[in-house]
Amino acid sequence: MSTTDLQEALKEKEKEILRLQADNTYLYQTVCTLNQTLNRMIDKFI
Repeated sequence: MSTTDLQEALKEKEKEILRLQADNTYLYQTVCTLNQTLNRMIDKFI
């Protein structure tokens, strides 16, 4: 593999990491929202 090939592969991996970070952020926000919603529902039933 040439240096250029390695640099291209690294760029692709960096893009993949950024996509995964965005996915993780979205999932975290979704879980937090669900948690808040469930807590509110539980509070109403107690």
